[in-house]
Amino acid sequence: MEEKNFLQNKKIVVKLVNKYRSGFPKASAGNTIWDGCKRVYQCPTNTQDRLIPILNEGEQRFFEEIMGLEKNSLNFNKKEKNFWREYTVSLDKTGRTLNLLDAEDYIAWKVLSHSNTIAKSENMINELIHDYYMVDEDLQQEETIKLADRSEEAHKLLFNTIVKSDKKMISVLRLLGKQVPADAKSGWLKSELVKIIDQKTKVPGIPSMDEFIQVAKDPDFDIKVFVMDAIEIGEVYVEGTTYKLRSGDTIGFDKDQAISYFNNPKNQQTKLLIEDRITNNRK
Repeated sequence: MEEKNFLQNKKIVVKLVNKYRSGFPKASAGNTIWDGCKRVYQCPTNTQDRLIPILNEGEQRFFEEIMGLEKNSLNFNKKEKNFWREYTVSLDKTGRTLNLLDAEDYIAWKVLSHSNTIAKSENMINELIHDYYMVDEDLQQEETIKLADRSEEAHKLLFNTIVKSDKKMISVLRLLGKQVPADAKSGWLKSELVKIIDQKTKVPGIPSMDEFIQVAKDPDFDIKVFVMDAIEIGEVYVEGTTYKLRSGDTIGFDKDQAISYFNNPKNQQTKLLIEDRITNNRK
């Protein structure tokens, strides 16, 4: 029976997490790691200082053979000349690129993958815990392509549809939680939307490109603007998560149910009445 090849045709880039610590200037190496210094990583151990196996038996046999080691050299329970007790992986501020078709790089990757201070991906970074993070080059390239596609879609939505109407731009900004001044001009509205599209990463409290796409393509866009307008003039109000008409009648126990209520043909008379009041309120 042919032995399994555990090597992988991929590259993993280990990168330093950029941190900002109090007492250090923004550009100071003291925020991360001083020049010339290294962090050293080893096979993890439990509370009794016993090695935690990071390879299974098949992997152990495979790497012993291709690395030219004696049989049982990679056994985690060896009492003397234990490979794992002596093996270390060093990282400086430049990080490291690991080729998983290379046996030694693969072993280093396994060690680093089991460190609590190295994030498995960029979106898992916790600055209080992690010093480095890992990036799969192939996945990163795929994400870069997807990001470029979404950026192109966002710009097409903005310039082909939304900027043609100040009312539409205002509605998009409001649905994204932005305050729009009563005297806002077309240029200001457009620049605010461009800022949102340029916000590629998701940051709590800051509308992003993906949220813009979601709002701009929302099939319930108009009805959501209507509900927002109805709330502003008091025709609809919210108690907790429950949506009610001014009369006190419940129209939904959350926003989705309120939208369904106004989308229902049976309730169009109520919707038309509120639309008239919204129009009259703007005069």
